[in-house]
Amino acid sequence: MRTSSPRLSARLLSKDAPVLALIAPPRLARFRELAGISEDDVIGADFTGWSKLVLLTTDLAVLFPRDHTQVEALEREVEALCALEPVGLPEVPDIVAVWDDRALSAHPVVAVRRLPGSMLDHVVEDIDSDALAGVLDQVMTLAARWHQADPGVLASRPRRAHPKQARVDALLAAEGTELRDAAVEVAARLGLPRPQQHRLEAVLERARALEPVLVHGDLHEGQILVDGDLRVTGILDWQTARVAHPFTELDLGEWGTAAWRGHRPRFPQLRRRAWTTYAAARGLDTDLEDVFEAFWSVVHALRWPESVHVGSAVTGTFDEAMDAVRAAL
Repeated sequence: MRTSSPRLSARLLSKDAPVLALIAPPRLARFRELAGISEDDVIGADFTGWSKLVLLTTDLAVLFPRDHTQVEALEREVEALCALEPVGLPEVPDIVAVWDDRALSAHPVVAVRRLPGSMLDHVVEDIDSDALAGVLDQVMTLAARWHQADPGVLASRPRRAHPKQARVDALLAAEGTELRDAAVEVAARLGLPRPQQHRLEAVLERARALEPVLVHGDLHEGQILVDGDLRVTGILDWQTARVAHPFTELDLGEWGTAAWRGHRPRFPQLRRRAWTTYAAARGLDTDLEDVFEAFWSVVHALRWPESVHVGSAVTGTFDEAMDAVRAAL
């Protein structure tokens, strides 16, 4: 293993060297020693994450909490990756090391195996919906496997505060909301007639029969790596992992604007197909595809006022959202 000499290379100390954003020059030698990299190795970065900052070597992704408030999120990610390790999914990063070393950083740092591929969000708006359906088939097949993992200590972790998740959890009974009360509240907010309210009660009753599982918790096109043939090569960012209802794993309402612009009219078909793929992989009822679609169409309509600032060209109009609810119910 080569370590840095006391005299640091001029290239590494250039003003735009990304490693300097996270590691002060006197600590670079320690980082090189821990990561097993030489002065000639290129260190890239991805600073777009909301909860962590990432340095990239040829073989490693080194995760730093964005600030002290995100240390718990990184701990949760480590717990999730440890829980998933026995499942043996090559698309999930392996933990290489956890460094709690003040000579490197004030907060714990996690090194994971770097996965190949590029982010799906780079191409999601440009591919056709059939291609996206193929990607979702792969993702939901993988989800069926990680949903069978023992969550370990994550089972006792409190749910992270997230208003959108709280609404979904309440409808799926994770927060103890009575079924009829939930249906009555939704019907009142959306102006649903009595027959559709009764149908919603039936939808929620069937959905609530499914057992909670270990979910990624924030799966979207910015967390999925694909290769040039749109084969899924990685599922990243497990800091939102939790024990929750399996429906929560395909919340297209949490996907970015590019996916909505490119594929929103096909969301009902994409969701139904995704559930069929997932259910077949887990041996569940595939006829829950209509329940799955009804649930998410209702959730989207409930969320519509919150997302209106994005613009109806992205989200569609409220009338469109309600048309989808009526079709699904």
